[in-house]
Amino acid sequence: AFTFIVAQVLYTLATDKSDGQSGPGSSSGSVPLGASLRPCAEAELKAEVQDLKQQLAANSNKVHSDAATQKNSEGDSTKLAEVSQQLADSKSQVDSLKAKLTEKKEATNAAEEKIAKLTSEVAEERERASQANKAIEDLKAASTEALTKALERQSSAVAAPEGAAKDRLLYMAILSGPRNKDRRQQCRRSYVDSIRKGIWKGVTAEFIIGHLPYEGSGQGTLPTGQMMKLEKEILEERKEHGDIARIVLPERYENLPDKTYYILRRAVQQGWQWVLKIDDDQMPVMRGVLSFCKCSNWRLNIYAGSLSSCIISATQGR
Repeated sequence: AFTFIVAQVLYTLATDKSDGQSGPGSSSGSVPLGASLRPCAEAELKAEVQDLKQQLAANSNKVHSDAATQKNSEGDSTKLAEVSQQLADSKSQVDSLKAKLTEKKEATNAAEEKIAKLTSEVAEERERASQANKAIEDLKAASTEALTKALERQSSAVAAPEGAAKDRLLYMAILSGPRNKDRRQQCRRSYVDSIRKGIWKGVTAEFIIGHLPYEGSGQGTLPTGQMMKLEKEILEERKEHGDIARIVLPERYENLPDKTYYILRRAVQQGWQWVLKIDDDQMPVMRGVLSFCKCSNWRLNIYAGSLSSCIISATQGR
């Protein structure tokens, strides 16, 4: 309707202008529409037309603005949907992480409970072990004390073992290797010769020597020329000094228990009260050794370890 009115007004104005330009010489005798209008009515009509134009332009701009706004709104809606989807995914991940964290917390709590239980059990076991060790120590002390008293009461009535002699106080077994001739010579100069000459009463000393290991383990293995030469030298040394005892064992560390057994058996068979096993790189302090032997009761089967006050290592240079 608005467009129709505007068109009708424009058409009327155009017709009026055309009639006015026909001039006085026109063949038509009718009065032009523009001439019949009053000047004020014509101005009002023009003003209304101008307003209508302005309203038309404003409505057109509004239409374009609404279209642009609607387009932007559609883009924002798409972005909003994407953001909503991302938020939903993030929330799902957060929920999953929370569930895993809860599971780990539960597992940690269970492990802590197990550790606490095991710690308590270990503490109880330690307490029981401590009590058992204390009881064992008390029993050992009581048994040792009772045995010592019993042996002391019977020591005066116990006779010396068969073959033992009161003048055989100490048997010194010096462990030496087949190639250690220089060490044996040093021992002889230091104390062995003095013992063999009887300066220390009731004491004897001799070197305990095995043989070199054979090369090969097959049946019928023969000694090498070097082994035969070394055995000949040891035989001559034994004839010269008379202080070497040979055992049929190769010089190996794993044969040391058998070597020690041979020493103890030899001492017992000869009736010695005390046995001292010493290496050829050590030197005994004879006064300390004899003081220990004379002041202790050999019938108590005393087994002593390293006596630092009685043994000096030859490597110390003394």
